[in-house]
Amino acid sequence: MNFKLTTAVFVAVSLSACATVTKGSNDTVKMTSIPSEATILFEDTAKKLQPQTCQTPCEIELNRKRIYKATVSKENHEDFVVMMEPKLSTSGGTAFAGNLLVGGLIGAGVDAATGAAKDLTPNNLEVTLAPKGGTSFATNKKGVRIETHRNLAVKEVMEKSADESEVGS
Repeated sequence: MNFKLTTAVFVAVSLSACATVTKGSNDTVKMTSIPSEATILFEDTAKKLQPQTCQTPCEIELNRKRIYKATVSKENHEDFVVMMEPKLSTSGGTAFAGNLLVGGLIGAGVDAATGAAKDLTPNNLEVTLAPKGGTSFATNKKGVRIETHRNLAVKEVMEKSADESEVGS
């Protein structure tokens, strides 16, 4: 009888520290824009998930362990492109560490496999779309300015040029 009680307490403590249970495998991404009603396309860079879209202001559920290219666009405005990557979060890291401390190696493995100990970053962005010819940017909830990922834009131009030259051959 004592063994069953001890086992039940151990399981309850292990599960309470599990990020998969407390946070889930999806992250809520929040985006607003100036002007509003911009379209956001979220593309999984590994191409394993279908692209998703929403119109600002919006909240969307995305898999925590995937890297996304988010493109915010509106007619007559410059696009804003940002890479959203999974990074260890404070709450997820605490839950993951709780798994290890309490001996929940299975829970730690599940958290690592699902990405539940991570959050997509950057998140909670307000995107300011500039008129054509300007420079669009975003600010996070702390007011830090985020520019369009320049290397990504260069890479896309190079890929587009390569695709066009193959079509012409």
